[in-house]
Amino acid sequence: ISPNYLSFLFKEEAGENFKDYILRAKMEKAMKLLKDTDYNLNRIADEIGYSDGRYFSHIFKKYSGVSPEDWREEIDE
Repeated sequence: ISPNYLSFLFKEEAGENFKDYILRAKMEKAMKLLKDTDYNLNRIADEIGYSDGRYFSHIFKKYSGVSPEDWREEIDE
């Protein structure tokens, strides 16, 4: 199976492309870790597969509209 055909099949079955599925899964796990732990951003980044906490923060903000720190503060209120 070619990568393009596999991607097509995944989108047909899941309703979203593979890249978006992985990003959503990572961000959902990050949100859970931000809510349930006091892990720092580097540790959360590592837990979800990013080696750089700054890059994770950038991706998280792009995904959610707020920084991980601000998101954690909002859920603590």
